[in-house]
Amino acid sequence: MKCIHCRHENPLAAKFCSNCGRPLEDSAGQIKTAESPPPPENHPSSQQHLQPSGLETASGSLAGERKYITALCSDLSGYTAMCEKLDPEEVKGIMKQIFGDIAQVVASYDAFIEKFIGDAVMALFGVPKTHEDDPVRALEAARKIHQLVAAYGPRLQDQIGHVLSMKTGVYTGLVVTGEMNLRRGTHGIAGEPLNRASRLCGLARPGEILVGYGTYYRAREHFSFKDLGGYKIKGIEEPVRVYKVISPRPQAEIMVDADGTVDGFIGRELELIQMRGMLGHLHEHQEGGGSLYHR
Repeated sequence: MKCIHCRHENPLAAKFCSNCGRPLEDSAGQIKTAESPPPPENHPSSQQHLQPSGLETASGSLAGERKYITALCSDLSGYTAMCEKLDPEEVKGIMKQIFGDIAQVVASYDAFIEKFIGDAVMALFGVPKTHEDDPVRALEAARKIHQLVAAYGPRLQDQIGHVLSMKTGVYTGLVVTGEMNLRRGTHGIAGEPLNRASRLCGLARPGEILVGYGTYYRAREHFSFKDLGGYKIKGIEEPVRVYKVISPRPQAEIMVDADGTVDGFIGRELELIQMRGMLGHLHEHQEGGGSLYHR
């Protein structure tokens, strides 16, 4: 099927253009429903770049495994007001453009859209390609999504009487991946992050990004948070600790602690201990008048 936006030829079963990421339309102009658009072919997360990992088969599917991922669920606030005030064709065109823009933002972080749900989107970071900073990538993507939707506000506010904005929930945790096929947009991912990200999104107010403890812990060197305490979430027995993203931290705060040591690495505790030990040994040697150089 040929994309009407970039004219790229896609497989008949594709729901989103594999070149530009926008939803595909059939000959009658109807958007094909989808659960996840594949990333653009020229993007680092596309299949030709995944070959070295050894996880991808010739059919374009990924084998199942246990892994930590970060799920992002973002919901559009103002959609109901827009539907009441605008013609359905106008709403369709606006939502198609918003979802297309969101798909490109998500793809730019080596993540993929798990599904669109009405006026909401679920994106997964850490599958099929894992990065050490996936929680940070998810929060950066969430902020960009909020910004791009807010840009529609001035143009539509007078028409619908409501400001369009996003609210987002982000959760990091363990999942089990089943068969994944990026071309067809199918997957078999099971685990609590998807459900909890959706629940956090439901708690958020327009413009807010709420995260669970796992995301907070892994991104705390890069973003400032406000601890909102424990929340009782439907279907979960224990209260869930919730944090609100306030703002990105300055680069200087990210890289250097007050004592001048480098921090912020994920999963590098042993290496940091060794480096600090070597630094302490160096100071002791210098104070004792010794030389590090042996003739």
